[in-house]
Formats: sequence, structure tokens, C-alpha cells
Amino acid sequence: MTLDPDIDEAHKLKGWYDAQGRTETFQSHANVMGTAAATGNSRQDQTKTVAQIRDENLGMSENADYFNLKATTIYIKQDSFCYPACLSEGCNKKVIETDPGEWRCEKCNIAHPKPEYRYIMSINVSDHTGTLWLSCFDDVGRMIMGMSADELMAIKEEGDEKKVLSLFSEANCKTLVYRCRAKMDTFKDEQR
Repeated sequence: MTLDPDIDEAHKLKGWYDAQGRTETFQSHANVMGTAAATGNSRQDQTKTVAQIRDENLGMSENADYFNLKATTIYIKQDSFCYPACLSEGCNKKVIETDPGEWRCEKCNIAHPKPEYRYIMSINVSDHTGTLWLSCFDDVGRMIMGMSADELMAIKEEGDEKKVLSLFSEANCKTLVYRCRAKMDTFKDEQR
């Protein structure tokens, strides 16, 4: 740090301050979310490593824990990366093909000529401290894959397995900052 450096920018700034800046009134920028969020001290805004997530037992209590994780995608499960969803606005429930060209939603009690495929992906991510499995839904799946699940399923249904494998391969090794919610859940009598 240099006090009163002999450069043009410093002379301009000092001239402005002496002429008018010293007497002006300034308003600070206020963050609506509050001081903790503005200073990054909020537990929810903290970036964690995989080791910290495990050491702090995040997601193991009654309440959900939120955190950020900067990690690299190392594997995406390809066997069930999406599901056929209802076309009704705001529904997104899984539909079942009752007849060729007829997909039924039990919630809406409507049959659609085709579903909208939505991502529900299991991905393995890694940082310098370890690896972790994450579940990702449609919006994150689109970011990871660079296309909608409908587009990916169309390629798969055309039988272009090489292209599908290539797309999954391209999605690996990308480093992203994930916003995570961790909570203990019971599914089929098994805690996870």
C-alpha cells in the first residue's frame, strides 16, 4: 500500500476529494437480506468441502442443512437419468404409458399423447477432499447436460447410443458450484 502515490489517477482522486468529495454525503448500499447474508457469515451461504460435509454430519439432523459445494462431476448414472412427466402445467408427476401414444397421469386424471421427460439424476462429484453422491432434478440436469431431457431421450430413442455416451462423457469433468440441501430421509424402510 502506498500513501499518496505519484500517479495521474491518484492526483485526480485527491483533486476531486479536496474540491468537493470531502463535503459530500454518501449513502451506503444496504443488503435487504441482512448483515449475516451480506457478510457471508450465514451458515447457508458457506461453501463446504466434501470432508467438511461428512465431519459436520450435515443432513443428519431433523432439519435440512443448506450449503454450497464446489466440485467436479466424475460420474453420472445413465440407467435412469430421467422420467416421463405429466404435461399439465405445474404437475411434473410421473406418467405411465397405458397404450401406445397414451400417457396417463394419476394425479391430474388426464391422458397425454406424449410425456415431457424430466431429469432426475444421480451424480458422483469430487473435490480435493473426497467424493459425494448428489441427486439432481430437471433444472440442474439441464445445466449439466446442456440440453433438455426430452432432447436427450429423442437421441436415445433414435438408437444413437454412441451419441448418448458421448453426451454423458462431455458432461463429466465439469467443475460447478452446487447449491445443496441435505436431509435424512426414509425410503422403502431404509434411511438415506
